[in-house]
Amino acid sequence: MSNGAPAATYELRHIENWHAESDAMAEAIRAHARSVGPLEILEAGCGQAWPLDLDGVDYRLTGIDADPEALAMRVEGGDLDVALEGDLRTVELPESKFDVIFNSFVLEHVDGATQVLDNFVRWLKPGGLLLIRLPDRESVYGFAAATTPHWVHVWYKRYIVGNPNAGKPGHEPYPTVYDEVVSRSGFDTYCREAGLEAVDRWKFPLANLEEGFRTKATVVGAKLIAGASFGRLSGDHMWLTYILRKPGVDSSSADAPSDVT
Repeated sequence: MSNGAPAATYELRHIENWHAESDAMAEAIRAHARSVGPLEILEAGCGQAWPLDLDGVDYRLTGIDADPEALAMRVEGGDLDVALEGDLRTVELPESKFDVIFNSFVLEHVDGATQVLDNFVRWLKPGGLLLIRLPDRESVYGFAAATTPHWVHVWYKRYIVGNPNAGKPGHEPYPTVYDEVVSRSGFDTYCREAGLEAVDRWKFPLANLEEGFRTKATVVGAKLIAGASFGRLSGDHMWLTYILRKPGVDSSSADAPSDVT
C-alpha cells in the first residue's frame, strides 16, 4: 500500500513518554464519553491488562484475543465485561456496535492487517473513535523488528529486557508479519481511502523510551542506519499512535479533526 503513496504533508508531534501517551488516549475517550454518554469499548487484541485509566467513565469493555492463555489471565483479572477468544480477521461482531475501539501493538502480528482495519471501521458507530498504536516499518526500529527472526525477539526480551516469561504461552513477543499497512505511508493511505478523520496523531521518539546507556546507544545506531538507508528509513521514532474518528452524525461533537494526508 505504501508503494506510490504520496508523501505525508504533516508533521507528527512528539509525545513525552509512555505515561503522557496513555493519558492523551484516555482523555480522548473521556471527551467522547462526555458527548455521547456511556461507552461500548472494544479492546481488539486485549492481552493481559487494560492500559488506560478511565476512572469515572461509564463504559462496558469487550476484549478479544487469539491467545487463549493471555485471555485466561485477563479474565482472571476481572476487568472485562465480555471476553472473546477469536481472530480479528474472522470474528463476527455487530456492525456499528462500539463507540471506541482500542488496538495496541497488534496489527504487526497479523497477516491480513487491512482486513482487520476494515472490520474496525465496520464495528465502529458513526462518530466512533479508533485508537491505534503500531510500529512503523518505515522506521529503523520497525524495519529491524520486521526482518529479524522471531527467536531474536524472544532472546532480546528475555536476556536484555529481563522478562523470563518472554515467548512462553500467553506472553509476548509474538511472531511478526508487518503488512504494508503497518507503516506511516501505508496506514495514512488506508485512513484516507477509508475516510477516517484524524483527531490526533504522534510518534514515540526512541530517545524517550528510558534513561541509560542502552537507549543512547540505540539512538546513535538508529541514526547511522537511517543515514545509510538514504532517507528510506526514519531513525527518530519507535512507533506511531493515531486517534481517528469514523465520520458520522456524532463527529461534530468533538474537536474538529484534520484530514489524514
